[in-house]
Parts: sequence; structure tokens; C-alpha cells
Amino acid sequence: MRATATDLLSTGPPALELRGPGEWIFDDPSWGPAVHVYRLGGSDWLVSEVGRASEGRGSTLVAALGVLRGAQPLPAPWLDLVDALEASA
Repeated sequence: MRATATDLLSTGPPALELRGPGEWIFDDPSWGPAVHVYRLGGSDWLVSEVGRASEGRGSTLVAALGVLRGAQPLPAPWLDLVDALEASA
């Protein structure tokens, strides 16, 4: 069963912090740096690793995270993040 936004907004890792309308911080200490997620519009997503000069932008959250990761596959916690935010959109 995949995580929901409610699951990720609860306490304990991984954690999803709602920062404002269309803005979240996703933190999974077992994986690496936290990810700052912005939904700029209906199909415009921007993501960046907190504290690093890297970002990805795409028409879907998966596409934006894919740009951020380059050729590497998305880690499982990021897939949970995608499921949670897409389900809440």
C-alpha cells in the first residue's frame, strides 16, 4: 500500500511538511537531503534538494524529479511522495 499525503504529513520519517499553497518539504533521513517541492501551476512542478544547488522542473512531479535525479531511477520514498501529492491534487 502506497503512502497518502495524510500518512506523509504525520510524524516520523519520511515526513511531508506543508509550507504553503503548492509548497512542501519532503524529508526521508534514510535517503538523503530533503526535497523542496513546488506546484507552480496545474502541470508545472519545480523540485530542488534542500541545501544543494540542484533543481528539476517538469509538467508532472515524476518528470521534475527525473530531471533532478538525472539518469538514476527514483528512490522508493520519492515514488511514495508522487503518489501522495498526486492523490491530493
